[in-house]
Amino acid sequence: MRTPELIEAWLDYIKLEEMTAAEVERGRGPGQRVYDEQLSIVGNQLVVEQALWRTLKTAATAQDQAQLALSGPRFYLVRGKGAAQKIKYLPLFTIDVTSLLKGPYRKGGWDVTPLPFQPIVPNLVRVCGLSEAAAERVVVSRGLLPFLEDLFNWKFQTLQEVINQPPPRCDRRIQSRANAYLLWAHRQPYNTQLKAQLRQLLQSSTAHDATLESDPSAAQHYLYGSPTRPEPPPFFYGLFPAPAPDADQVIALKQAQDAPLIAICGAPGTGKTATFLHRLAQLQVERAAELAFNDHDTNHLTVVAAKNNSVLTRFHQRLGEELPCLPGGNRETIRQSTLKALQHRIDDLRQTAFQPEDWEAAKQQFVSQYPAVQALMTQALDDQRQRQQAQATFETLTQQIAALDTELAALRSDPPTHAADSESQPVVPVIPVAAYRDIRLALEEAWQAIPRTSDPLLKRSWDWLMVTNETAVIRHLERRIRPAVLSTLATEHPFQLPLTFEELSVARQRVNDLLNQVHLPAAEARQREQQQRQLAALEQERATLEQQRTAAQDILNRIPERNPEQDFCQVDRAAHVRLFQCSRVFLEQALLKRKGRVLAALQTYGDALQGDEAALSELAANGQQFYRDLSLAFPVMTSTVLSLNNMQLSSRAVRQALIDEAGSMPVHQAYPLLQMATQAIVTGDPYQVEPILNLCEGAI
Repeated sequence: MRTPELIEAWLDYIKLEEMTAAEVERGRGPGQRVYDEQLSIVGNQLVVEQALWRTLKTAATAQDQAQLALSGPRFYLVRGKGAAQKIKYLPLFTIDVTSLLKGPYRKGGWDVTPLPFQPIVPNLVRVCGLSEAAAERVVVSRGLLPFLEDLFNWKFQTLQEVINQPPPRCDRRIQSRANAYLLWAHRQPYNTQLKAQLRQLLQSSTAHDATLESDPSAAQHYLYGSPTRPEPPPFFYGLFPAPAPDADQVIALKQAQDAPLIAICGAPGTGKTATFLHRLAQLQVERAAELAFNDHDTNHLTVVAAKNNSVLTRFHQRLGEELPCLPGGNRETIRQSTLKALQHRIDDLRQTAFQPEDWEAAKQQFVSQYPAVQALMTQALDDQRQRQQAQATFETLTQQIAALDTELAALRSDPPTHAADSESQPVVPVIPVAAYRDIRLALEEAWQAIPRTSDPLLKRSWDWLMVTNETAVIRHLERRIRPAVLSTLATEHPFQLPLTFEELSVARQRVNDLLNQVHLPAAEARQREQQQRQLAALEQERATLEQQRTAAQDILNRIPERNPEQDFCQVDRAAHVRLFQCSRVFLEQALLKRKGRVLAALQTYGDALQGDEAALSELAANGQQFYRDLSLAFPVMTSTVLSLNNMQLSSRAVRQALIDEAGSMPVHQAYPLLQMATQAIVTGDPYQVEPILNLCEGAI
């Protein structure tokens, strides 16, 4: 469905909604809405006296989108007394007879049974005693007379019979009369401004749909977009003097800087209104920064809207004196509150002179506070990067130190093998080492030379050829080692020449043992020295690693673990609140510096609210410049969505729309404000009661 068609559907719905209003006040004089004289029902014909018909036709011609309905029998309530008395009619159904005023007058009347009609569900329950479920299921598709037969559960031939015999009432306070009446269905005051806005939007809408790409406005996203979570900037600047936002609020506030539309869902008490307040602080800091650093200023008007005034009253209480707020809404609110607030602001400005030195001091204070807050957040990011590096270093060093401790423990618990063995052996006397070395070499050669059955064939052949056998080898060994043997005879360990293969084997082992015992102290000393050098090197390496780990631990102790992109609001809250307050002081000085233009804007806006044509023309001609100056004096404006048209806001007049309790309002009530806004935040409770529609199922 295209946007123009959607707006037309909304207007049709409002028309249907007004046709099913549960209570219609009779009114007096120009405000008369109900006519129960000079007309009657004859059969199925509505007969109207010519004087009344002319009055109705004239009124319909003078009013745009007039809507006339017929109902009966007459059920009504009388409230109050004297001049304050009000008569409230409770129609059971309404027949749309607006088309009768477009043709010529008929003295004989008009048949009303073919005309469209609507049951009024609340009154079917309240007057006739139907259950809500039964009232919502009444059948309207078969026509007026069958509907009335089902409703009253009796047969009749004409509408006149129904009018002449009112059904019994459930509530004794409700009075009844056996006659029909006409009523103006379009004169619902709460819909008047909303219908005007929607008609204006319908006239200005193009013949083709705007897409999200060509018109990424809040209104387009509200109708055709889908919830997304874009990558927001890591930080925002400024906080309202209220509790610091939690993690979910921080996400919303980050995204609100760039996203055209943010939807926030939450039950009562979850901080939806606090998010509005912090967003207002953001916008003030944003405007002050643009003005201070770039000498550039734009419209920053924020409109806070809801369906009823109680929500706005609570918002005013939360806002306090921190930001100038212009209350708005219906004509009475404008007369009693809006115009007074404008005049009070005008009087204050006229009495306050601009002082250049105050302006310069406020600017310098803001200019110094802004980078201070920025430095805090940058430092927090740097600290966390340093902490992450220190954490990784600490874990790596801990693993390396644990591995070194294991290696050191193994070295300390494993003394040299020879030292352990030597404790259980007797002291070896001195032996002729050189002689025993020669003997050991000869013994090894003899051991290898003795023929064996396992020798290779070539060696066995060679031994056979050379007549090599055990006896020959022993004899050769004796001749070779005789001098060495003689040098051992005078020692405590003389060598005895082996005569057989077995003795040769024993001699080899004994000589090796003696020589090993001789060399054991030197080998043990070398092993101990090598082990001590290894221990010293490992201990030095561990000391170095421990020093590095201590340095990393100091960084971890100094920098607590945190996520600056999420908790900067809690940790640096005071600095952000101070930044917002500095921005307010600076913007107030900027207001005094532009006092002439702002005063003119305030005066013009007050005139426009009262319908001055020249003021309205100036708003239309210089919209952005006008709202820029107006929003410098009043950054925030409030209004119910139904009365917003009274505030004379044009397209793109609103920098930020904040809509509260959106779950309790139909879509079309929020759309006009979204169409005016560059950005919007819409909040509501997903579990709250849905908007109540006083329609039967068939109409819905």
